[in-house]
Amino acid sequence: MNLLKIANIHTLVTMDDEFNVLHDVDVLVRDGRIEAVGRGLAAPEGARVLDGRWCVAYPGFVNTHHHFYQTLTRNIPAVQRAPGLTPRQIIDKFKTLKMVDVILPTTDGRTITLPRHIEPREDTALLLAQLDLTLPAQPPPKVSPSLSPRMNTVV
Repeated sequence: MNLLKIANIHTLVTMDDEFNVLHDVDVLVRDGRIEAVGRGLAAPEGARVLDGRWCVAYPGFVNTHHHFYQTLTRNIPAVQRAPGLTPRQIIDKFKTLKMVDVILPTTDGRTITLPRHIEPREDTALLLAQLDLTLPAQPPPKVSPSLSPRMNTVV
């Protein structure tokens, strides 16, 4: 059985749902799995004990001095063709792409709905081209049999 206690860890990034950060805590590891986290944990008999006083611990990470955005996006080759932009910046640019519904009443009481994505801004269009991505074709129109209640009024 492989036992390890890391004592008095200065900063522990928990990676739980709230991304809690703990200070001055111990971690007990049994056979490569975290068994307990807390202050003043007793080391099991035969456990190797490491001093974590000046350490920052990230469960599951190896080689923490690394540029994670490069590793996390390495499986997305298109992102590697956008030098100078982080994945977060790319996502923020893509969030500017919007969908709108153009609703047109017809003379026979039906409505035609045209779901459309807006044309990307120049910087987003450039990014799409740089990533070798294209927007999907505009969706087909939808025809409904009668006017919706909100279309019964004249503006």
